[in-house]
Amino acid sequence: MSRLTRRGINMDRPTTKEVARFFDKVQITKHCWLWEAQISDKGYGQFKFHGSGIPAHRFSYQLFVGPIEPGKMILHRRECGNRSCVNPNHLYMGTNADNVRDRELWGNPGIGEKHGRAKLSESNVLAVRRIHKDKRCGYAETAESFGVTPALIGSIVRGRLWRHLPLEDPLTFSGLTKMLFPDRKPAGGKQ
Repeated sequence: MSRLTRRGINMDRPTTKEVARFFDKVQITKHCWLWEAQISDKGYGQFKFHGSGIPAHRFSYQLFVGPIEPGKMILHRRECGNRSCVNPNHLYMGTNADNVRDRELWGNPGIGEKHGRAKLSESNVLAVRRIHKDKRCGYAETAESFGVTPALIGSIVRGRLWRHLPLEDPLTFSGLTKMLFPDRKPAGGKQ
């Protein structure tokens, strides 16, 4: 138990200073330990440890519970389900099959507006995509009007974030046409 692993890579045990740095990024509430630093696009905390990013919940599990077996994942218990939670009592070791089963049983509550760090509503995201489809303004201008960063706007427009929403807004004529007639080629024969 003297080493931590990051997807099979052994890493030295953290120092007291590194553990303190970890806790500087955690807000402890009545139930969850919420990660308040970098969050991945999938909603998991990211902790920089020895020059590499490690999922914060995996770091927490190894720090408080023990090593992770090869081929296993660290999953959130049903009563928590918050991807940004690093409370070791809310984590357990399981397989990919366990992860799929959990997702099927409980759904994925951390998508879109239900994600704990969502800054926009679904209607805002569709509006952002509509604005950029029509090339009305740049990322910086849009970001300022929605109170977010240009990088976030770019990720939304490219479909990297909010993937569960259609890239083509069904409220536009072309979006409605594509939804009603998916095999139809646009005028001019170009796709």
